[in-house]
Amino acid sequence: MTGGLRDILGTQVYVEGSLKNRKWTDNDNVERYTTEVVIRFGGTLQILSDGRCPDNGENVPQ
Repeated sequence: MTGGLRDILGTQVYVEGSLKNRKWTDNDNVERYTTEVVIRFGGTLQILSDGRCPDNGENVPQ
């Protein structure tokens, strides 16, 4: 990844919105489930920390 998302990957955020669950079928005909956070106009997305979370033994993908 370059720029954008990479710059905030691992950063804690606060989100206000609703959850949307979807079921879909992948290319191998396997049913998958996805949960999304939907932030409507006027919703809240706030950065809680100004960098990556401290390393807790798990590596953040690069």
